[in-house]
Amino acid sequence: EAQKVVLLPIPYFHVVFTTDHASNAWVPANRAAIYNLLFLTASGILQQFAARALGGTLGITAVLHTWGQTVQPHVHLHCVVTGGALRFDGQRWVRCAPNYLFDIVAVSAAFRDAFCAGLLRLAEQGQLVGVRLADVQTTVAALQAKNWEVFAKPFAKPDAVIDYLSRYVHAVAISNYRITHI
Repeated sequence: EAQKVVLLPIPYFHVVFTTDHASNAWVPANRAAIYNLLFLTASGILQQFAARALGGTLGITAVLHTWGQTVQPHVHLHCVVTGGALRFDGQRWVRCAPNYLFDIVAVSAAFRDAFCAGLLRLAEQGQLVGVRLADVQTTVAALQAKNWEVFAKPFAKPDAVIDYLSRYVHAVAISNYRITHI
């Protein structure tokens, strides 16, 4: 409810950045490093595209999810993103197209490239525990060869995505039924 109070009367987008499962084995011993990289990379890519396309800064709220529906490791970031940007001069709001934030294929490729570069940088700086640099280099080369898909969907009512994300922030996202069933 506190987040809903600060929503602007503008369109929003739900944008999801997912890491490739090949890096999942590194997460348990390197949560802070990898999660920080994910937040910084996703927000940085969105802001780069906003700077070029809209000449301003987006508003972004991001929530980390670490598992998927089958309760298997699935690291991804849900972002609620403003459907426009505040110009760099701070004087004007620039809207994006109603159903189009940015070229999502270009966003996906830029995210993949930046996240992979970040993984290499962490490994080169010795910030990934229990991971050999050669293994990171091999895995990153394989990751770079794949197409990554960032998901983006416009929301006319941002309350819906806030309600969805809040289940993962302020309560247990998995019901007792699902826990016992699994």
